[in-house]
Amino acid sequence: MDKIEKLMEELGLDKCIPYEIQQDEFLLGIFKKGLETLLDGEMDIHLGYPKNMRVLKRTNDKRNGYYQRSMDTSAGRIGELNVPRDRECTFETRLFGRRDTRMDRIEKLIIGMYSKGVSTADISDLLNSLYHFKLNPQTVSNVVKRIDEEFERWKNRPLLEEYAILFIDALHQKVRRETVSNEAIYLIIGVTMEGHREFLGLYVVGGGESSYCWQEFYEDLYQRGVRKVLLGVMDGLAGNEEAFKKVFPKADVQECVVHHMRAQMAKTRPKHKEEIAEDSRRIYEQVDIEQTKGEIERFTEKWEKLYPSITKSWNEKFYKLTTFMKYPLVIRKSIYTTNYIERMNREFRRVMRNKSSFPTPDAAIKLMYLKIRDLEKRYSGRKMHNFDKASYTLREMMDKRYAKLSQTQFT
Repeated sequence: MDKIEKLMEELGLDKCIPYEIQQDEFLLGIFKKGLETLLDGEMDIHLGYPKNMRVLKRTNDKRNGYYQRSMDTSAGRIGELNVPRDRECTFETRLFGRRDTRMDRIEKLIIGMYSKGVSTADISDLLNSLYHFKLNPQTVSNVVKRIDEEFERWKNRPLLEEYAILFIDALHQKVRRETVSNEAIYLIIGVTMEGHREFLGLYVVGGGESSYCWQEFYEDLYQRGVRKVLLGVMDGLAGNEEAFKKVFPKADVQECVVHHMRAQMAKTRPKHKEEIAEDSRRIYEQVDIEQTKGEIERFTEKWEKLYPSITKSWNEKFYKLTTFMKYPLVIRKSIYTTNYIERMNREFRRVMRNKSSFPTPDAAIKLMYLKIRDLEKRYSGRKMHNFDKASYTLREMMDKRYAKLSQTQFT
């Protein structure tokens, strides 16, 4: 398999978004020559030997000249593109189909590589080496702009009325405004009442993470149709729970146990870290709330003298950290922490790590959206682990909790 085929297969070019791009600064003649060179290379692979090297021939098939066809490209219309053919009529190019009138594989290739974190300069260099036509980084950026309208439709689309769980988190990335600084990029993932994952919102407003911004985003979800939520899973940012409750007052809130443990372990001496970590795990690994209360008491008695701030934190946040115990046992491991969304953040960091900073907030958002589009394809049809075993109980909880709401509260 040649380099181009491997790259196309990796990027899933046949599943990319439809062709829609304005004419840009490709030099049409150079583009035509580059395409014809690539087509001849495909014929070499199809027959198994290069042109004029019949000593390597291992087939009865052979070249049979060219036929001309017109093709619309991002450079404009090529009226006489020379497409090679063979005697047995078995050759088919991967660049376009027999009845295609538009050659959009290169545009798809550009967007696919960009979505994987490849810089515009590197994309330009790669395409220049593969296709033998000049392409500058600004042209690559122009191609990527085709995503803008699609992203606008995505972020404003109507949402479902009810979600079993909302996972709420932010990651930080360097963005250039007047100066380069870390900015919070906010992400909300919903789990439907059928157990399917859905990316609900992606936001960046400048500055660090704040409860004021979170409330603005929760209100955006409400305006787009979300009315019923059973559980919101979030970190311990001050004011975040209050912001969430203002918009979804009947929803439960689970503060991420892992975030809390990390914060407490930072206050622990190295020689005690392993033991405190093990004692902390016993608190949230119990089956019922009474056993958990017993573990909290033992933890406090054992460590209060050495680490009063740690034991105080566990006791003050006990109910926020154990909300998940109200829910079916089979899904508790999925909802006591924001790990469900942290796994997505690792995917985002993987494609963003090649960027020391983004020139604009829109550039960061656009790259994340392209990754979300890939993740939605990957997780399409998958459900949260063991969700089916908990679905009946969750349905009962949802109906009971929101049964008394009047119809006017959903308008």
